[in-house]
Amino acid sequence: MSEEDERTLWCGNLAEKVTEELLYELFLQAGPVEMVKIPQDKDKRPRSFAFITFAHGASVEYAMNIFDGTRLFNRQLTIHKKSKNGQNAGSPKVNNPQQKPWPTATTTTAAAPADEPRKHAEPGPDAVCQHEPGSNDPDDDAGNDQSAEPTGAGQYGQHAAEYATEQNEP
Repeated sequence: MSEEDERTLWCGNLAEKVTEELLYELFLQAGPVEMVKIPQDKDKRPRSFAFITFAHGASVEYAMNIFDGTRLFNRQLTIHKKSKNGQNAGSPKVNNPQQKPWPTATTTTAAAPADEPRKHAEPGPDAVCQHEPGSNDPDDDAGNDQSAEPTGAGQYGQHAAEYATEQNEP
């Protein structure tokens, strides 16, 4: 298994409206994310799974503990380590076209085409989630109620879970 495979997890049971950007924001809570890829079928529709590559291998286990079973757009996520051959049970073989950089908050370039993986720049210190997941201190001086799903950070200006909830509303 390659060093990149050791830093990659497979996330399945995704709703069709889940984007690479949303997964990036969500999984950023487990550590710096390098790349998110949602493969497409022959009709260029997103598949129901994604590969998330972290900067550090330790983030894979952490993400599995945090997010396995999490509901996103009313679908329970399934998360596994990427398998030895690069595929997971039930996932089709996917071509890996040349990677394009993911736009950062300081760039104004357009996003990579949907059929290409997005390479992510490491976020600055102000874009990192600062709380411990699962912390639910009722005496939290900052007034942060963390009994809800883990929070995200980034260009949405709101939590990834809240973003997903808003997208479900008519």
